[in-house]
Amino acid sequence: MTGRRLEYNGALDGIRALAVLAVIWYHAGALGGGWIGVEVFFVLSGYLITAILLLERDATGRTDLVDFWRRRARRLLPGIGLLVVLVAIYVAVSGDLRPSRSIDDDLLGLLTYTSNWTTLGGDGYWQQFSAPSPLRHAWSLAVEEQFYLLYPLLAIVVLRSQRRDRWLAGLTLVALAWQLTAPRWLGVERVYLGTDTRAFGLLAGATMAAVLARRTLRAPALAGPALAVLAVLAAVLDDATTSTFAGPFQLVVVASLAVVVDVVTRPDGAAHRVLAVEPLRLVGRWSYGIYLYHWPILLLVDDRFDLGAATLAVLVTMVTVPLAAASYRFVEGPVRAGRLGGLGRPARWLAPTASVAVVVTIAAFVAGTAAEDAPTAAAVADREITVNAPAGTATTTTNTTTATTTTTTTTTTTTTTIAASTSAAPITQPAASPPSTVATTTPPPTSSIVVTTTQPVVVPSLVARPADRPLRVYVAGDSLGVSVGEALDASADDFGLDVFTRAAGGCGFDRERMQYFNADFEPEACRDLVDSWRPDVLAFQPDAVVVAYAGWWGWFRDGRVQTQCEPELAQHVRGLYDRALADLDASGAPVFFISPANWEGDPVGPEGIPTFFDCVRSVLTDWVDANSPAARLVDVAGMLCRGDRCDATIDGAPARPDRIHFGGPSAPAMMTAILREMVEPPPIGWIHAAEITPPPG
Repeated sequence: MTGRRLEYNGALDGIRALAVLAVIWYHAGALGGGWIGVEVFFVLSGYLITAILLLERDATGRTDLVDFWRRRARRLLPGIGLLVVLVAIYVAVSGDLRPSRSIDDDLLGLLTYTSNWTTLGGDGYWQQFSAPSPLRHAWSLAVEEQFYLLYPLLAIVVLRSQRRDRWLAGLTLVALAWQLTAPRWLGVERVYLGTDTRAFGLLAGATMAAVLARRTLRAPALAGPALAVLAVLAAVLDDATTSTFAGPFQLVVVASLAVVVDVVTRPDGAAHRVLAVEPLRLVGRWSYGIYLYHWPILLLVDDRFDLGAATLAVLVTMVTVPLAAASYRFVEGPVRAGRLGGLGRPARWLAPTASVAVVVTIAAFVAGTAAEDAPTAAAVADREITVNAPAGTATTTTNTTTATTTTTTTTTTTTTTIAASTSAAPITQPAASPPSTVATTTPPPTSSIVVTTTQPVVVPSLVARPADRPLRVYVAGDSLGVSVGEALDASADDFGLDVFTRAAGGCGFDRERMQYFNADFEPEACRDLVDSWRPDVLAFQPDAVVVAYAGWWGWFRDGRVQTQCEPELAQHVRGLYDRALADLDASGAPVFFISPANWEGDPVGPEGIPTFFDCVRSVLTDWVDANSPAARLVDVAGMLCRGDRCDATIDGAPARPDRIHFGGPSAPAMMTAILREMVEPPPIGWIHAAEITPPPG
């Protein structure tokens, strides 16, 4: 650009710094509404791009689109190249074999800046508990780049007008109206990820740039209250829902504009001085690289260490910031300036560069050490090869320890009273000959079940443990299955288990049409996963199979959401269970279905769809009763719930830390509770026994 240049404003970098840090803390699980940082970026981008285009037009009388796009490419592409390298390292180190997404599709979306649309065709952005893509965060880069590509074409016409601020204001109002109304017809993820539905923040920033270019404003001190509003929203909001687009989103935009106007029009103001302090300016200057690199680093760290959310956020920040600084200094900056050969003053950067190298080396060494304690990527790959081998190559061991039943016959007038297990009962080592129990729906806390019958009652016994090897457990399911498999595997030595998991977040078991609410979730990948069940069990020869789904209560069928409270869908689901059982018990092992507990604190699904967990459990329980003993029920809902509350605790820790899945310090005890319903105890007993404290009810 010739002529005038946009004057540097360090406070704008300070805004960038706070926004990117909020995103890191959100992704680490420490700041529920930290995703608003992306919207702050959008507002700031709209403002800066328009200010640059206006300066160029006022100075030269024209807009050089080729030069504009060339500058954008120089700014953005070097970091993208380094991100691809980092993701390649992530894949190599993690040995990620989970089928939730294709890395090829992710890379295509990244390199073509269409990640927001390719994400909508895949797992879905909000499936946090699936196998997350290391490039999932690229969606926001795609939205901005699409804006950079299309907006200058519009600017050629609009910015030529003397009323350009009014034209932009009109476009902004149209974008606002669409953002407010779109959730009525589109899903939350479509609205959250769509370029059209996120244009409001970008155009609002653009409008403000046009207004400030025409008028000399001395705005009041708005930044302080506006920053406070943003901080409150980041703290109190959770993942975006339909209601988020009817107020909170627009409030983020307005507050962001207030901060920008304050620091631009009041360069001597208190907010400008605070936001322009050097640490924030530097983090803001490196924010593009920080955003690019933080997510794969977070995945690597989170996969290998059981850290609290805040600790994870701090550690990821400590690793990512110096890496982004080095990227900016040695790659992004030189490419942007067109001087890769002249890095200049290397001595000044010797110490920081050495520090980065030390941090990365130590992190890699520690990650490698942690991986030695856990199953290695190579071991997982070997297991995948073994399990997917032809059944005939892995049948030397036959299953002779499962599907044992005990038959008790009573007379017409005999009444058998069986005490119902409750979640208040302590988890202790059972007797050598555990009493038989009947799988039931969730009973009252202290009641008993009275069974009066004239027919033999067939009660499945616990699965016997092999004497010469670990007990083989095969786990199938969605994200709940993933958490069960991980928790079992973490205590496999204590429990005497050999665990193999074939589960993925967001994957149901409907092979005809994989639909979840109002979106498809990788139908091919999920169908391949379900189709692998039979060859898996024939090759692995499990002693027991566990099926764990978090609550597939609704399908989007025939243009609307149906639940299992409706007879048509209930019958369809029973057919799905029939097919699942036919495959999962192919080796003769009993198949244990986990009865899902309500999502604690989240009684409705996306877009306010009722979850109807009682109908999910009723359909499953009735079906299991009709298919026993091959199918058996583990009543986890009975362990964790009282009424509609399912926030049971174990030794003061939540039984489900994220309200849906098993993890954290309570996971071993929860696995003990589940295994006690399935198999004989290990010779040393249940060392993770603990008392489940039910919620009040």
